[in-house]
Amino acid sequence: MVWSPDPLYVVSMNDMRIEKSEDVLLMEFQPKLVVKNYSFEIKVKGLKNVASIICNVDGMNGSYYISNGSCTDRKSIAPIYVEAHKGEDVIRGSFSAFSVSESANTRFTGGVVMKLLLVKVDNTIQETKVDITAAVVPPPPEEEEDPVTDIEIPIEEEIEVEDVEVPPGGGGGIGGDVGDWD
Repeated sequence: MVWSPDPLYVVSMNDMRIEKSEDVLLMEFQPKLVVKNYSFEIKVKGLKNVASIICNVDGMNGSYYISNGSCTDRKSIAPIYVEAHKGEDVIRGSFSAFSVSESANTRFTGGVVMKLLLVKVDNTIQETKVDITAAVVPPPPEEEEDPVTDIEIPIEEEIEVEDVEVPPGGGGGIGGDVGDWD
């Protein structure tokens, strides 16, 4: 897995030429944020049976070309790590990724999938995959006036975790029982 990209602000000026001159030139630039932040919440039945969560997203843009203001036309070579935490009957998480709405090169071939590995209290693992392609595909450029950088991914699915029995001794590898002290 790879870490989410840090916020990246970019100014790209195509076909700009600066020549030596005695005139003072004033140039104003407005950098644009090319990394979007995504967050989600998934309802979970039986969350008390989950000890820890491992989560990642596969299929997002892998890099950003500053020279032409676009993302690669293929997905990242590795899934993006997602910070996920247990709440009251929900799992909440967030990640960031390169996403440029005005780029014709931004394609989500094969879809974007979020994978959750729920490590249960008995050390078994339950895997769940959620297709989030529709939530992360940017709208066409003419529809987006003010670029949104914080996106809430709506997930209607509900995960059900089966009840498990905690191994005796709390699942540790060393027996903690001691005999009578007399």
